[in-house]
Amino acid sequence: ADAGNTPGGFREMTIFPGVEISANGGAHVLAIFDPGATTSDIDSLLGRVEYRGTKGDSDAETGLSVEKVIDAVILAGAIPIPAHADADKGLLRVNAGTRQCALSASTVKQALEVEGLLAIEWCGLTNPCPEAADKLVRPLARVLGSACHNFWGPNTPGSRYTWVKMASPTLEGLRLALLDGNGVSIRRSDDPAPFDPF
Repeated sequence: ADAGNTPGGFREMTIFPGVEISANGGAHVLAIFDPGATTSDIDSLLGRVEYRGTKGDSDAETGLSVEKVIDAVILAGAIPIPAHADADKGLLRVNAGTRQCALSASTVKQALEVEGLLAIEWCGLTNPCPEAADKLVRPLARVLGSACHNFWGPNTPGSRYTWVKMASPTLEGLRLALLDGNGVSIRRSDDPAPFDPF
């Protein structure tokens, strides 16, 4: 941008391409790529996870388990984040009647133990984590996003977000911020503590 024509407070925006994948069994996993990634990189990942649906079809699932999808995202050089883990179609969603995880304990455990998993999207700060998974979830950064599949309803783009502190907007910077975790390099928009990112 031309410094002479930019408005006050202007900051360049970096876009991290990504895709939300429905693993076999219904759990959603977000794959975040480096800003230099292309559609071809995302298409390669979709092939690797055996996605046979139509692009943009949020109801189609891959042929692989959530654990294997997380592994494939890491192999693709991207960052995996189980999406809206504490809500519908999330890894740690609970059955309303039983208050137990909807997915089997072994499925959840295998997914959360994948080496390289750094974060989980957690929709509500006060939502409890299932006791069986708490020890595995505790070290993960809990990020927040809008999970916007359209422009209607309460979760419009920018309505919920995560501030990420990094030296430069790169995938490695994002990895390091997620390792630092909440309260250090990761701050959620619903954090009750006062916070001025600037």
